[in-house]
Amino acid sequence: GCGCIALSLAVEGSFDRVIAVERHAEAAALARENVGLVRPPVPVEVRVGDLLAPLTGERCRAVVANPPYLTDEEYAAIDPSVRLFEPREALVSGPDGLDATRALLAGAQGVLEPGGLLALEIDERRADAVRTLALASGWTHVTVHEDLFGRPRYALARASPVPTFRP
Repeated sequence: GCGCIALSLAVEGSFDRVIAVERHAEAAALARENVGLVRPPVPVEVRVGDLLAPLTGERCRAVVANPPYLTDEEYAAIDPSVRLFEPREALVSGPDGLDATRALLAGAQGVLEPGGLLALEIDERRADAVRTLALASGWTHVTVHEDLFGRPRYALARASPVPTFRP
């Protein structure tokens, strides 16, 4: 990634700070470079790691993610201009395209404040599956929203507003 989601949140959102997570050091370096060029009004910290691992110990108001969501078959069928430009692991997520989404749904409540928001870009073909997985994972107020083309492309879910106690 290039940090565009984190930069958008830092410039357009109402956050005190933004933490961006990139899986690879090269992507993190590019994101840091872009933070330096944009100079957002709030601090943007770029961390390297997989999904939520770099957020251990944090309490966030929101987790916003564009996880991979394609299957191997779908990846093979996408336009070569995408397939040749984007790394496979940035697009493919297990046999049903939902491995990363499952991991985020399973772990994000651990880094969110009570009532915190999880926002995920999703594949339109999996909107119902994502909604079902989110509800089964204990999320409340799960909604799927359409993009500008009228396709269901992102899901919002709230963590329970009541704090949970962890021994």
